[in-house]
Amino acid sequence: MADKNYGINKNVERRRNERFSTWLNTSFQVNSMEWQRGYVRDISAGGMQIVTLEPLQEGNRTTVVLENVQDRENVLVEGKVVWKIHDSPSGQDDWVAPSMGIEFETSLPVDTQCFVH
Repeated sequence: MADKNYGINKNVERRRNERFSTWLNTSFQVNSMEWQRGYVRDISAGGMQIVTLEPLQEGNRTTVVLENVQDRENVLVEGKVVWKIHDSPSGQDDWVAPSMGIEFETSLPVDTQCFVH
């Protein structure tokens, strides 16, 4: 598993869009009846990293609520889990907690500049 890229290796950037560091409250849909909380650690026009205690399985589709983003309104975005990690990868000094990478199914409905603090 050491050769797998989980999207957090600073030496290998696979995103096509500029990424912005943030720490934004979020919730995401686990199934039709259940939602879970997390924090968006970084975001780009094409996806985001969500720090959460129970990441979803790779391939799962989910709806994510970005809280208080534009004019203090919530923004909904749909995406697919493209990676997840539970334990600190060896050699990663910036690892925070279990997390998952979400690739957006459509364009992010707000300008990524609203995440710059």
